[in-house]
Amino acid sequence: MGILADTSGSRRDDPSLPGHYDALNSFLSKLPGSEDRAYVVAFNDSPFAMSDPTADPAALSTDFENLKKSRRFGSTALYDAIKASAKANFFGRPGRHIIIVGDWEDNSSRASLEVTSTIAQKSAAAVYAIVDGGRGSSNNTKTHKRGLQAAERITKETGGFLCDVEDKRFCESLVGDRERDPGFLQD
Repeated sequence: MGILADTSGSRRDDPSLPGHYDALNSFLSKLPGSEDRAYVVAFNDSPFAMSDPTADPAALSTDFENLKKSRRFGSTALYDAIKASAKANFFGRPGRHIIIVGDWEDNSSRASLEVTSTIAQKSAAAVYAIVDGGRGSSNNTKTHKRGLQAAERITKETGGFLCDVEDKRFCESLVGDRERDPGFLQD
């Protein structure tokens, strides 16, 4: 499971991020099997791995603490980050899950949404979007709507789901429609 965290400049004023990181850290600490692995990737102008896939909760916790302290700057290469994570070969195991926390406003990727979605589908990577672009971020309503549209498209095409943290009912209805376990959203 990959966690991709938006560390671009548009996230610099968001007071909710530490809480999101704590919830994701809690979720990952409950991974059931010894063969389950998780990794953390931060992205702004480009993606950068904060960890290799690991089952060590302490290592993942350190990654999330480092995310809380990181300086948020630059533009957003979200699609490049998804593409890199989907194409990465982690022990040749299919069925990877990629969870993305961010405003979903890509403004600097070389890859398009279409190409990114195709690569994710071919690698059997399901994309789960946690869209947080409302209060406390530098986004406006129009930008938030564009981010939701991009997230909705790629999650539908890859078999994941979308959660707009600004509208919990929307998130719950999507989870219910797809009969998915929203455990990480309840932490």
